[in-house]
Amino acid sequence: MFAAVVVVATLVDDKVVVTAIDKKPKKLWSVPAPTSPSFLLGDAHTLWLADHDAKTVTVAKIVDGKTVATKQYTPADWKLPATVYPVPSLALGAHGEVLVGIGKAWLRVDGDAPQLVDASVLAVRPDVLAPLPAPPAGYTTHLRPHDTEMGTLQAVSCTGPGAKRMMWFSEIWSAAKVTWMRTAPPIAQIDTDYRGLPMPTPMPMPRQGSGGSDDIDLDLDLDALSTGGRHGVVYLESCTHTYDRVFSLGGALWAGEHDGTTWVWQDARLLATLKGWDAVAAPER
Repeated sequence: MFAAVVVVATLVDDKVVVTAIDKKPKKLWSVPAPTSPSFLLGDAHTLWLADHDAKTVTVAKIVDGKTVATKQYTPADWKLPATVYPVPSLALGAHGEVLVGIGKAWLRVDGDAPQLVDASVLAVRPDVLAPLPAPPAGYTTHLRPHDTEMGTLQAVSCTGPGAKRMMWFSEIWSAAKVTWMRTAPPIAQIDTDYRGLPMPTPMPMPRQGSGGSDDIDLDLDLDALSTGGRHGVVYLESCTHTYDRVFSLGGALWAGEHDGTTWVWQDARLLATLKGWDAVAAPER
């Protein structure tokens, strides 16, 4: 459950920006972000921000834009060898606990002392997408050939009610399959195969970039990468625009993301379009 005013944090360039969404979005405050931040909102006023180096994890508690506490942890706090490079991820527990994970080990950090906890305490996010038995009413998709310098690839034409019409294509990615995953709003998932020049090592596409149809965030199949295959996904919403990612924000809230822009939804209602990516929402208390 979420309050009538939804508070969301996004990563915008080198800052984490906290925005309140009521009738329209309003920036509340922002803080500098480390190079590879992990962050979450514990409530509408409190941002938790994690940073790391080769030996330590630093977690800051920030209330209404002001840092009120900063603590450092080492792999030993997670009962891990000192040789582990500690890349942290922040998550909320089912009862609002603030947890920092390294791999599959989780540490609660919002109490008086750090406490190792089992992954079972993590809050369960509802599924935003699930395969539909048939396309939403009035929507169709078709694979169509698209000639490129790499040869003939598969594009996807998407047609919806009225004038809704869109063609997804790439010069290096070929559509392999289309699956409708949501009715309201209608979302189709395109599974893609890489058809560009050989890459010697796995190179995931950036989540943000210069724009264009090739600028998609890929869920790469590492097993396939080891044998030379590369696969990704991209999403079409309402046959009008593309999402690189679709993910839950908790409760009825979810987000679509593309090229440094985030669309925040509550069920089938679009609440706001925000600059930034990696959105998190404050849970209702």
